[in-house]
Amino acid sequence: MKFILTAGQVNDITQAEPLLEGLQAEQVIAGKGYDGDKVIEKPGAEAVIPPKKNRKVQRPYDTHLYKQQKRIERLFGKL
Repeated sequence: MKFILTAGQVNDITQAEPLLEGLQAEQVIAGKGYDGDKVIEKPGAEAVIPPKKNRKVQRPYDTHLYKQQKRIERLFGKL
């Protein structure tokens, strides 16, 4: 597992490539902030990332799996 911290004014997606580099995954689950073509098209992994509203083509994603990720995220927030 990797963690990369950035300053508050830095866009999350700027660190997506270094974060995913060298990782083997079946799915990449992330928030809308990571909805970029390089993350979505990661070879060998299904993107479970909701599309931004300004995308010309709204692509489908696994909403059930995304909801499970949000539950885990909230648990960490409580801890």
